[in-house]
Amino acid sequence: MTDHRPLSFALEQKSDKFSPRQSRQLDFISRFDAKIVYTPGDENPVADALSRIDAITMPTTLNSAQISAGTAEGRTTNTHLRGKAKLKLHDVVIDGLSLVCVEQRDGLKPYLPESLRRQAFDTAHTLSHPSGRATVKRVALLYFWPSMSKDIVRWAKQCVPCQQSKVHRHNRAELGNFVTPDGRFDHVHIDIVKMPLHQGFQNCLTMIDRYTRWPQAIPIGDMSAQTVAKAFFHGWISFFGTPLTITTDQGAQFEGKLLAQLCKLVGAKHVHTSPYHPQANSMVERMHRTLKAALKCLPETPWTLALPGVLLGLRTTFKEDLQASPAEMVFGTSLRIPGEFVARQEPDKTSPSEFVSALRRLFQAIRPVPASRHVQHRRSFVFKDLATSDYVFSSARHHSQAARAAVYRTTQSHPPHQRAKLCRRRKWRRQDALSTDQLKPAYLDVADSGASQATPEQPTTTQPSSTRRVTLFTPCANCPVH
Repeated sequence: MTDHRPLSFALEQKSDKFSPRQSRQLDFISRFDAKIVYTPGDENPVADALSRIDAITMPTTLNSAQISAGTAEGRTTNTHLRGKAKLKLHDVVIDGLSLVCVEQRDGLKPYLPESLRRQAFDTAHTLSHPSGRATVKRVALLYFWPSMSKDIVRWAKQCVPCQQSKVHRHNRAELGNFVTPDGRFDHVHIDIVKMPLHQGFQNCLTMIDRYTRWPQAIPIGDMSAQTVAKAFFHGWISFFGTPLTITTDQGAQFEGKLLAQLCKLVGAKHVHTSPYHPQANSMVERMHRTLKAALKCLPETPWTLALPGVLLGLRTTFKEDLQASPAEMVFGTSLRIPGEFVARQEPDKTSPSEFVSALRRLFQAIRPVPASRHVQHRRSFVFKDLATSDYVFSSARHHSQAARAAVYRTTQSHPPHQRAKLCRRRKWRRQDALSTDQLKPAYLDVADSGASQATPEQPTTTQPSSTRRVTLFTPCANCPVH
């Protein structure tokens, strides 16, 4: 496209009308399947601007008139500045205006009044967002004011784009401990794993008891709340009774009113994990890894047909932390698996009541065992200012976004020596738990942005399920990044 109409006929004209240079250029263009089309200049702004490259200049944000006017307004500051013996001041006339300049080793630098300092910082820093020390050196080449380094480093630390995009270290809070259940089938973890489509089933509802490690997996056709609630009731509650605690992630199928009504009906407490934090539901997530690995070892058998046999193997597998298999924790004896050709010794003939009494004494003597940690040497790290920060960044979940996208305002503080594993944010008129590993303290110039006068909606009081500290925070409507 060109805004020069004669060029649109260049490929159709005879070559004897062109200079040797024009002939070479047109010959090169003719090698391609190209067509020169005329476009008016107002519809072709890029080429029109490139043809006037001399008119493209960097805008001047500060000039001598602004500096002179700002210096005249701050007379008290100027008097204080002239009282310092170490500074060599000179009155320099530039463009007919008197400017106060400070003599330094590399020449005279105009003294910048307080009203223009932040503007000078923004001009130098927003080009490539360098570090605070690099910005100090860049601004020091042009201007001077007292405490220049301190102000510039503070402003660079409060730069929101830098805090969102530059993440040199992530939080790794210490691993927490689940409350050990008092009885079998009191605490169950639930999740859904995606599977290949076979016979109308493309998902699998997975469940595992925290006490006995008994696994259960039920093929389901969809992930609707009705399907999940029905499969959970028929595949777990009908066999092991109603649990006291149900732990799930924040999937839509677990957040609906149907599952909430089911938990209310059976008297179970529904615990939601923090978003994008599978460690909070680690037992069932680890079960997914073992289940998928076992199914991959049977590539010729569809997963819906291989699932019962795989579950039998998982239930009879010896657990090092339990020193028993899940089947022994549930039934008090091991299950017979395919391949056993030696008959077991028949037990003593006892009455059913005596057998039940002995079985009850056996299970009463069993004590719960906490789940083992496979990562023993994890080094924890938490930002020191996270405990007392009024604003925090949460990590983004898309590669095209900045590393830290959203900013939220804390509404409940806690002592600096405590490390909160969970935080909360306001989202769609409710409170969602966030892991400390996803947070970063935000350094904002609240006084200048007016966010300190913001009065966000007070969140509902929520008591944590454990003794761990919980921080509540909401998005700041008047935050500088919004």
